[in-house]
Amino acid sequence: MEGFTDDTQRYEIIEGELFITSMHGLAHQHVVGNVLYKLRMWDRPCRLGRAIPAPGLVLSGANAVIPDLIWISNDRLATAVNASGHLIATPELIVEVLSDLPEDRQKDYKQKLNLYSAEGVLESWIVDESRSAISLHRRKKGTLKEIGIFSMEDLLTSPLLPGFSCRAADFFLPI
Repeated sequence: MEGFTDDTQRYEIIEGELFITSMHGLAHQHVVGNVLYKLRMWDRPCRLGRAIPAPGLVLSGANAVIPDLIWISNDRLATAVNASGHLIATPELIVEVLSDLPEDRQKDYKQKLNLYSAEGVLESWIVDESRSAISLHRRKKGTLKEIGIFSMEDLLTSPLLPGFSCRAADFFLPI
């Protein structure tokens, strides 16, 4: 199609550094879909916010990222979108599903987690499909700290999401 690139790369800027990664595969997107489904099913009756897959998140000229999934409260969402329709405020929850590529895993687990911590994210879930585990980070004393690693039969809950709970295994349901 004219005007469109066949570029299958994903571009993010963290602390002024450009990161170029390949688009994620089907298994990765399936896990993201499972997490999205669980969050949306929880939010459907309470309507406290929105779960949004792969939003562009423009935090500053030096920081523009594409998390795999966010959850943002209605209160925060009301002031989080600029005139161009871009998300410019930090959501309460960010979910990253780790890639199999070592450099991508490093970026998601180190650089992006540090950025989310500095920008005031309240909670981050780092979902590791290869290990069927979720590393949960919560804001404590001004920074995101790992509070636990959840494996298949563990129950995941969050003070951000009153009444939300699901087994970690639900994120890794087969295709």
